[in-house]
Order: sequence, then structure tokens, then C-alpha cells
Amino acid sequence: MPLLINPTNSAFPAWRQAGFNPNHIVSRGMSPGCGLSCIPGPSGAMVNLLNGKIGSPLGTGFIGVVVRPQILSVIGPTNFYEQDSAYELRNAFPGNFSHDPSEITIACIFQSVGPRGLQYPCMFVNTAGGGGGIMTLGTTENTLELFATGDVPSTLVLAPNVPYFMAISAREIGSNAPVNFLLKRLDTGTVVTQFTTAFSIPPGSFFTDGTYLVGNNAFTAGQGANGYIAAVMYSEVFTSMQTLLWWSQDPWSFWYPNPFNDFEVDDFAVGASASPTSLTAVIPIQWNASWRKTRTVAY
Repeated sequence: MPLLINPTNSAFPAWRQAGFNPNHIVSRGMSPGCGLSCIPGPSGAMVNLLNGKIGSPLGTGFIGVVVRPQILSVIGPTNFYEQDSAYELRNAFPGNFSHDPSEITIACIFQSVGPRGLQYPCMFVNTAGGGGGIMTLGTTENTLELFATGDVPSTLVLAPNVPYFMAISAREIGSNAPVNFLLKRLDTGTVVTQFTTAFSIPPGSFFTDGTYLVGNNAFTAGQGANGYIAAVMYSEVFTSMQTLLWWSQDPWSFWYPNPFNDFEVDDFAVGASASPTSLTAVIPIQWNASWRKTRTVAY
């Protein structure tokens, strides 16, 4: 059932500096070449905070424009990925490791403008070949979905023109693969979750060729984002539902570290067995300044 978890931390934190905190609770296993943490950069590009590389915008849309930057009231700087006829508006990050991870986590801050026909709005693809791990939405109801060899749908529905933090984490183990879904409305703070083992995700489902795509998936018909993306992350580690709920209290903290509440791993070592459904406010955490030593990107 819905949870209200600290709605005051939901809007874009304009006072924070973008950067990568390697001690954040969902940073485990991430490094340059293995994982993605990106935010909008200049002229429709996206910047990977892990290494400072820029993913150049590719493709043209219905009206002949490339990926368009725009600032929205709740989620701040975004790139708008139009659902163009060839589904090619995207940012590409090549040169990462090519292999088959057994676990993945994908998260995004996104605002949909609504489905256009029978299409699959797409936020992230972990391989330029069109397969692998894909965060997408369903065709008619805008439900949050994972694509991994086949569709792994949730029943969590995104409303058009509403800002969301959304996260998916899964393991490829064949039958009864565990998949966590989390969806938070950033305008109200309402959080809904879903856990399923109803689908099969066989080995090889998360294979990546080393090129990550943000936005439209030009290699699978109909997968155009048709919305605004403010931040995306991808890691090759499974994230528990409890950790996703902790993170959802301040979803921006992964891309824009909070010096007063940095959500580091050590901060959650005590009381880790507590029920996540009992959380009603931010867990009090002492300021740890280690994130100041991490890479930041200015533009």
C-alpha cells in the first residue's frame, strides 16, 4: 500500500552540487566502465558523473530537433526525448565493459507526457543491441516495466505530466527471478512498491555490449521515451526493497549528494532488520563529508 515518506525532500535540490558519492547506499559495485550515473549537461547532452564523459545526443524528432533541454518546476533541469518516428532520440555512452551481469539496478527521475499510440516509452537500455536490461513503460496504462529477454511488468502506473522517481532491481536466475519495483511521486511524496517472482529471467538476459543508452531505444520498434529525464543510474548489483525505500526518502542524493544526510552504507548498518514499511520520516544521519572528495562536474 502507499507510503508517505518525507515529501519535503522530493523536489530538485538546486542548492546541492552534482557529484558521485562512492559510499552511497546504492553505489556498491559502480566504477568507470561499470555502471552509469548521469544528469543533463549542455545542449541536450547527458554527463556521466562516474567519469565526466558526455553522452552525445543522437537522432532527430518529428519536428527536426535533437534532444531538447528544459527546466521543469519540480524536477529541475531535464532533457526531453520526443517519441520520434524512428525512436532514435537518445544519449549514448559507449566504451563500458561488455559482459553478462547477473544482477542489475536501474533508476530514473522522469516525467512522462503520456503514451503516444501503442508504444513503449523507454528510459534506459544497457546495450546498443536493443536487448539486455531495459527500463520502460507499458503501452496503454504507463505501467513501470523491466525488459530482459521478455517483458517483466509491474502494476505500478505513472500518470502523465507527473514527476516520478522510479527504480527496478532484479536478478537473472531463471524461473522465479526476484524483481523489485518502486515508484515515488515527487510532487506528493507517495511511494508504492511491488515485489514479484512470477517471471523467468534466464542467464544472458542482462548482457551488455558496453554501450548504455539514455532515452529512446532505436533498436526495438516502438520504444521511444516521450518524456523528460532529469537523472538516470544503472548498476550491476541487486538492490533490496528495504534499501530502495531508504533511498526513496531522498532520491536526489545519489546524483546530488546531501551534506546533511548523505545516505551512506555505514549509516544503515544499525537497525537493518527494521521493517521498511514503518518508515515515516528521514532516518537521522550525521553529516559525513567524504562525498566532498568525490568527482564533481561543472558545466
